Amino acid sequence: MSGMPWQTFRMQPDEGLLAPVRIYGPRLRAWHWLNAAAILVLAPTGYLIGVPPPASVGDTSTLYVMGWTRLAHLSAGYLFALLCLARVLIIPIEKGGTHQLFLPPFWRQSFLE
Repeated sequence: MSGMPWQTFRMQPDEGLLAPVRIYGPRLRAWHWLNAAAILVLAPTGYLIGVPPPASVGDTSTLYVMGWTRLAHLSAGYLFALLCLARVLIIPIEKGGTHQLFLPPFWRQSFLE
């Protein structure tokens, strides 16, 4: 069979277990998990920025908690924005279901059936 390993589709065997099939390529999987990591950083840091904890006792130059929180939030935000742009760049590179997830082929007759 030609194509990449995540694009191979086989007929169902008569007996035994089905072989695993990868529909999405490694680039799209990496994009997904990086987006998930960015959102997991954005959510709690955004909450801490919106509802800050009470001020800690001590010198503010040594307790730079809000500064580090804002830095993590800003960095994750930039990562998320860059990944949104990277998603558009992944479309011509990846094959398989990547195209249909981004833009369904509604202009084809087979889509309407």
